[in-house]
Amino acid sequence: SAVALKTCKSETDSDKLDWTSFSMFPRAPDPDDEGSKEVLKFATVEVDGEPITTFHGGKLAVTDTVTLSIKNRSSYSRVSFSSPEMTADFDAVMPPAEWDVKHDVERYMHINLKIQSIVLSDKCHGLMGVSNRAATDDREVIEGEVEDYAVSSLLATDFKYSVTRT
Repeated sequence: SAVALKTCKSETDSDKLDWTSFSMFPRAPDPDDEGSKEVLKFATVEVDGEPITTFHGGKLAVTDTVTLSIKNRSSYSRVSFSSPEMTADFDAVMPPAEWDVKHDVERYMHINLKIQSIVLSDKCHGLMGVSNRAATDDREVIEGEVEDYAVSSLLATDFKYSVTRT
């Protein structure tokens, strides 16, 4: 399993969109690595397709408005994502010890997502846009067909209603 997030900051004086992508992949811990305040124990993180190996002081300023911070616990590693549009925690979680899957840990790991705050426009599509409209709108929740939301890869934005058309 993996999770990917693409955020956009619209420039006020132009139509330029400033995109940042974030991906988190669970990984089995190295038995010799206890993790630290600067290195994730149970996950690998990429920003704009580049692996991030060290978070100096436990934090990383991705842009002037997007920051990541990390925490390692005994059974999970957390990456906290913060931007003006969204704050969320992504936890790479180890399988419980009683499952006895020591030799296949990555297969049984998962990611928990907790969104503390999010700003969505009425033009937002995908899982979060549909959820927002279902909670706040009387109009049809899903526009088009399910197939219209298919993308070609984890970070692709090439679905029918994409504002990026990439």
